[in-house]
Formats: sequence, structure tokens, C-alpha cells
Amino acid sequence: MGIAIMGGGILFVGFAYDLLFAGIPYQDPTPEIQSRWEFHSAVAGHICLVGFLILLLGIIAIPVIWLRTRQRQSPYE
Repeated sequence: MGIAIMGGGILFVGFAYDLLFAGIPYQDPTPEIQSRWEFHSAVAGHICLVGFLILLLGIIAIPVIWLRTRQRQSPYE
């Protein structure tokens, strides 16, 4: 469960980074502003991708862990 929460937090950080640093692209930017926007947009995209993958890993791990701990318990205890 903690992995899924951590992944959701990283995903949220990626969206926040995108809003704060990249934001909406400029209508007619100079090459310097365009390259800076592309850099920050790429960084935000990578953060979001990592957060999504960790969130997905956590969601997949929850039932697996639940089933493995359930199998260890004896019905006679």
C-alpha cells in the first residue's frame, strides 16, 4: 500500500512541477524561452512517468502481497 501512495505522491509532484516550471507553452517564444520550456516539460514528463510506474507497481503488489500472506495462515490456527 505504501508503494502505491508513494507513486501517487511522485505523480502529483510531477504535475506540480509541470504547472510551476513549464506551464502553458508560450504563443510566440524566443528560442531561449522555447528551449527552457522544453527542458522543464521533459523533466516533468519523466517525473510523471516514474510516479505512474511506481503507482502501477504498488497497485499490482497489493493483491499479490495479500494472497501470499493469506496462504501462510493456517485455517486451523
